[in-house]
Amino acid sequence: MRFSADKSGFTLVELLVAITIIAILGVAMYVPYQRYERIARVRVSAEHVEQTVTEARTLARSGYMMPKTDTNANLGVLFERGSSSVRILAYPHGTDTGSISLAGTGVAVIRTVALAANVSLTDLPSGVDSLLLYFTAPRAEVTALDLDGVVPTALPAGTGAVVVGFSGALAPVDEPGGLLRSVVIRH
Repeated sequence: MRFSADKSGFTLVELLVAITIIAILGVAMYVPYQRYERIARVRVSAEHVEQTVTEARTLARSGYMMPKTDTNANLGVLFERGSSSVRILAYPHGTDTGSISLAGTGVAVIRTVALAANVSLTDLPSGVDSLLLYFTAPRAEVTALDLDGVVPTALPAGTGAVVVGFSGALAPVDEPGGLLRSVVIRH
């Protein structure tokens, strides 16, 4: 068998060099993409939290009816530190804030809003672990309740922030490009 001296093609070394360069470029592109993807997840989750609070307030004002009854419902938005979801709860109209529970008679879960993958509620106002924003129908007057103790405790009126963050993020809150976002809540 005779081989021609007229060879065209690439040597093995040239192919390995080309593949190595492509691999290095691929890794270099993946690292920033992963960070921007995490930032986007946190931003979208913070927007979901804001929309959930707005939805509960609107439902309380518009006269949301308790499921299977003909009475207006008071609504609550439940935030739990470390949770990857936010829930809207319905309470019978006239429920006293001092007797609110998460699983009491007549409490109905209207909606559960899941946050993006690996995103959770990292901090709540006044350092509480469980916070319920309670909207009284039909005027949607809001009371922030600390549910950590045996009896719910109303937090002082004002403004607080729910911090939404990527799991394990330690950067300052609301830093441009950061993995933690605050959602301002007025109560």
